[in-house]
Amino acid sequence: MPAKNSLKVYVPEHYYHVYNRGVAKQTIFLDAEDKKKFLQIMASNLQTG
Repeated sequence: MPAKNSLKVYVPEHYYHVYNRGVAKQTIFLDAEDKKKFLQIMASNLQTG
């Protein structure tokens, strides 16, 4: 894992890991609509990013 304050360089066309759980393994999606909105945001960033 990179250092907390290191400079991160993101390169187009590469894969990156997205963490999908909260602090202390808490649930991050409160309901199906939360999850749907998250996936819409991710999809829009993949298309424009």
